[in-house]
Amino acid sequence: MEHPNQSDLDFGTGDFCIMSWVKTTDTGLHGLFTSSDQIGGIFGTSYLTGLFSSGKLQFRISDGTHTAALDSHPYYVDDTGWVLVAMGRRDGMFFTNVNGSDEKTVAVPAGMTVSAPSGLRIGQFYWDGQFWSQPQARYSLWRVSASAPSAAQIKAIHDIERLWFQAGAAITIGGSSSNVLDLAVDPVTDLRHILTQDGHTVMTPQGLRTAFTPGSWTKVSAFDGDIILT
Repeated sequence: MEHPNQSDLDFGTGDFCIMSWVKTTDTGLHGLFTSSDQIGGIFGTSYLTGLFSSGKLQFRISDGTHTAALDSHPYYVDDTGWVLVAMGRRDGMFFTNVNGSDEKTVAVPAGMTVSAPSGLRIGQFYWDGQFWSQPQARYSLWRVSASAPSAAQIKAIHDIERLWFQAGAAITIGGSSSNVLDLAVDPVTDLRHILTQDGHTVMTPQGLRTAFTPGSWTKVSAFDGDIILT
């Protein structure tokens, strides 16, 4: 997947963050995202690259004059589960973060600016003259922002979203219809009640489906566990 080059990806001297859930069996060289001017060098001359190599989450940045390189502690990503990875710049520091914990931080060199010189390619990395892909990798919920959450905020995101990546997690409305007829929130239990043409779905505030009852209703209300369907 490729996001074309545009001014939104010119972060300049401001904060930014690139974040995604990742799952892969590859513990060698594995690309997460890349942008490169493809001029000389292993990564190019101006580049923005995140990858796994030899079990380490690596973040490589250059504006053609200044460079920065971050290697996290060994952190193998394998097929036993999903992990949330984030890289970016926050308050004058480049950082890598895994599951809400800052693994590595380094000071941004004075005068350094950051951009994506060739747009942003997801699931690849530029290396020594060509783009490389990792087809066995899986990604979900890529986020690119011109701001950077704190480690505590990333941890909060992880703690909520990890429920969606557990085996067998139900995160969609029951049935096959996407035509929502009515919504209600129980103010006591905080459960969400959703009516579609196929029936009644109950979901937690975190977005997990707990029940689905087929039927034909157009209105729903709920209070303290009592549900009225009409």
